Amino acid sequence: SGTAVKSDVAGDFSEVDPGDYQILAKGPNCNANSDGVTVNPRPNIPGKPEVDIVHPNCSADKGNVNVKNKDNNVTYTLYVGTVVAGSSTTGDFGDVEPGDYVVTAVGKSCKSNSDNAHVNNRPFKPNEPKFSITHPTCKHPKGYIILDTTEENVAYYLDLASGPVSPVNGGFADLEPGDYTVMAQGQDNNGCKKGKGTTINPAPLRPHEILAEVTSPDDKNCA
Repeated sequence: SGTAVKSDVAGDFSEVDPGDYQILAKGPNCNANSDGVTVNPRPNIPGKPEVDIVHPNCSADKGNVNVKNKDNNVTYTLYVGTVVAGSSTTGDFGDVEPGDYVVTAVGKSCKSNSDNAHVNNRPFKPNEPKFSITHPTCKHPKGYIILDTTEENVAYYLDLASGPVSPVNGGFADLEPGDYTVMAQGQDNNGCKKGKGTTINPAPLRPHEILAEVTSPDDKNCA
């Protein structure tokens, strides 16, 4: 005979571990055994997905959601609400729009959900700077860059090897001929930048000063 595991007058047994069992019914004088009963092994329950989030940044408008504790025996599904946003066997989801997500690990019989994964909104990015150029002339051997339009909460500067130069009166003056980059940078915590290059032409060729020698008439040359 086997070992008694549980006893119940109602004949209901719960919290039974997987294994083979037989139920014994005891009467006042006689006993009766059931056929053998097997409780199947518990199904494989995927581990709760733990996720890393890469938020949108100055160079990428969308984010990434990546499962850290990957299990090669499950498939991962990305949900936004009840809508499937993606499926992956590797647990990596790219080009994810800002919003709230849940990653579900799907095994053969069971599922497991991650905590809420929030992808931040894309940061503010300034537009490319718009400007006009005044090249050197015969009278003015240096050039000018004038900002045509500006945005709120954006700082503009000229990106030089010696360091950034801020505009004065809406532009940059006394520029030697050469290549320049005008930068626009957002003034929030992200500080995204956008630049545009330009060239100041060389000054036009100016003729050398004419040196003249004057010979005055004298008495010997009189008629």
